[in-house]
Amino acid sequence: MEVLTDKVLEEIEKLKTEPITDAELNKIKEAERTNAEDGFKYNGYWASKLRTAYQYKFDLGNILDYETEIDNLSASDFKKAANQYFKEDYAVFILMPEERSN
Repeated sequence: MEVLTDKVLEEIEKLKTEPITDAELNKIKEAERTNAEDGFKYNGYWASKLRTAYQYKFDLGNILDYETEIDNLSASDFKKAANQYFKEDYAVFILMPEERSN
């Protein structure tokens, strides 16, 4: 388990110090486009978008302008987010499920 934890922390540190590659950025953008297009089919998607816009006082018009939002994503956005959300203090939780008795 320690090896896996070390690898995850290494990747987080890499995100904090190095920009993602153009290939990684394009893969993320494509996944976001697919997510949005799939989500359009479900009421839960729209409810979530409206709730978030209301909660954070976002412009409702931006919900339909998802393409521009995705296109504007940059490698530096991910680096900034990694530095904002992945602080030095962290906790490791190991889940050890009980064995089932049949």
